[in-house]
Amino acid sequence: MSVKIIIEQFDIFNETDVRTNYLYNTIHGSPGFQIRFYVKSPCFSEDMDGKKQFSRKYRKKFKEFRTNFCKKYEKFGYPDYKSNGLEPLALTTTIVEELVKDLKNEFVIEEAIELYNIELIGVWETYNSPKGMPLATKFNREYGD
Repeated sequence: MSVKIIIEQFDIFNETDVRTNYLYNTIHGSPGFQIRFYVKSPCFSEDMDGKKQFSRKYRKKFKEFRTNFCKKYEKFGYPDYKSNGLEPLALTTTIVEELVKDLKNEFVIEEAIELYNIELIGVWETYNSPKGMPLATKFNREYGD
């Protein structure tokens, strides 16, 4: 049986067309993921352009997984959500750890679908200055938050 690599992309708001939304993601800070899987036949198929994809059953299962995962974490992609110091980096680590755990528990199938790697795409904040910094306060008074 053949083994292929299947790539899935989505952002924290469950948008799958991340390439098209790259400018939006860069401006608005929408963090996303690119996930690669090793997939054994018959768990994959080809679309009309010859691109490898999960077979229908597993596309549906991944879509359901993605929807549930994003519901838990989409609040961290909104501009209103601000944490201070290195909290955003710790949060990113937590989200990725949860993604790995959830994928292994809810989607990966032993000897059929294996998690290969996860890349972060879009904009992920890693540091925010503390609230109330003098120059930031002055800037926000002059130009708005």
